[in-house]
Amino acid sequence: MRRNIIGLIMTLLLCFFTGCKPSVENKIENEFMNYVQENFDNPSSFEEVTNILLVDSFDTKELLNLFTTVVKTDSFPKPKYSIYEIKDLMDKKAYEVNHLSEDKKRKLSHIIKQCMELNEELYSFLCQNEIMMKYLKDSINNYISEIDTINCDLFYTYQIKCRIKEKDDKKILEYYAIVNAKNGDIKIQDHKLQIKEVPIIYGIYDKFNLYYKLWNEYCNFKLEETKQLNNLAYELERVLNL
Repeated sequence: MRRNIIGLIMTLLLCFFTGCKPSVENKIENEFMNYVQENFDNPSSFEEVTNILLVDSFDTKELLNLFTTVVKTDSFPKPKYSIYEIKDLMDKKAYEVNHLSEDKKRKLSHIIKQCMELNEELYSFLCQNEIMMKYLKDSINNYISEIDTINCDLFYTYQIKCRIKEKDDKKILEYYAIVNAKNGDIKIQDHKLQIKEVPIIYGIYDKFNLYYKLWNEYCNFKLEETKQLNNLAYELERVLNL
């Protein structure tokens, strides 16, 4: 009997201490109450927190890996023939080309003109941006190489909905709690976590944004170039029976 009583007491004590351990939601609500007192123009307008919901997560290590993948991507689908190989081919087949119908000549001429114009645009783009892209790429790689992944954080974003009263009107407002899973820190703010707000990312964020903009433009040039050159190669093979 005594053993049963002791067992019951131990079970109750375990349940008590487990139940008293504050949940993440409780910690967020407590932190939000401090936020209300310090940041609301009229803290007394606050009535209650109506909901706390996990809406997003952000892993700085994964993002840095993504940055690394982007800056290391420098290969693109290659066309069947380069613009110079096509020129050589047309020189070798000059007789056949000269004896094509006027309609076929016009079509080939139009495609060649498009390819040459795009090639000039790409050359102009590289003249203006190649040095900058290399600088940004090297800067990003150097920055990431010096980061110890053990310092990378995992953030969870919780949406907080609260009811406030203004005069005779009640309304629901939304705030966000940014929880650092590594150290348990909680920050309340009126917007979701943005990449540039993460300290370990902040130092490279602007450079990566600029690099990505230029890299994306370069990708579009390369993909369009491949498309047009393949189109030209197809037409040449068709009309010259290659």
